[in-house]
Amino acid sequence: MVKSYVGAEASTEETKRILKILERVGHLLQPAGLSSAIESLPAKLREDREKLVRFLLLLALLDQQAESPTALLTARRIYESFGDLLFSSPQTVLVKMYTLFNIKDDYKISPAIGRVLPRFAWIVLRIGTFLIYELMLNKKKLSDELGKLTTPYEAVAYLQSNAVLGAVLREKAMFMFISWVGHPDLGINISNNRWKVHELLMPVDGHVGKAFAGTVTVGEVYECTS
Repeated sequence: MVKSYVGAEASTEETKRILKILERVGHLLQPAGLSSAIESLPAKLREDREKLVRFLLLLALLDQQAESPTALLTARRIYESFGDLLFSSPQTVLVKMYTLFNIKDDYKISPAIGRVLPRFAWIVLRIGTFLIYELMLNKKKLSDELGKLTTPYEAVAYLQSNAVLGAVLREKAMFMFISWVGHPDLGINISNNRWKVHELLMPVDGHVGKAFAGTVTVGEVYECTS
């Protein structure tokens, strides 16, 4: 007969083994999923590291409180609508955001957010934040600015230090974005291997975190608003 261990408290060694397994699985699956998404992007976007890093920042903004596949679809449609104007002339895109109204039905946000803001208003907030940050960067390259920092934690602090981006892009999404652009297996690798894979945090949502805590896999959950 198979014995059930549901409700049993894991020992310290068992907890360490479980976390090691989860860490290995996460480090394998995280880049695999994003690699597939990147491969679906237009070649001229994939092959320009600076543009790709900025596009992924837009994706991270859209991914918050939304279904990830629909966030990617929406980001792609935004790029299809405006192309490189997103990066070279954000002010032009700002005054033409109304033309994106027809893509709102592809973007699925959480019901809780939908009760606060209409879906298109949520899209405008996210894209607007991205475009204003683009204007603030001026002629700086985001990939260079982040890549010269010593650790992923410093890169997150750099993003948080920007008043506009820090007000909208939550900590969880920042760590997610930094892991996208810093993971060596994704081919972006903005730090040129100075950042180590084990330094890249893998954010989990609140439900997963509570399950970990409830099963004593981890001692406590640190909330990151997404």
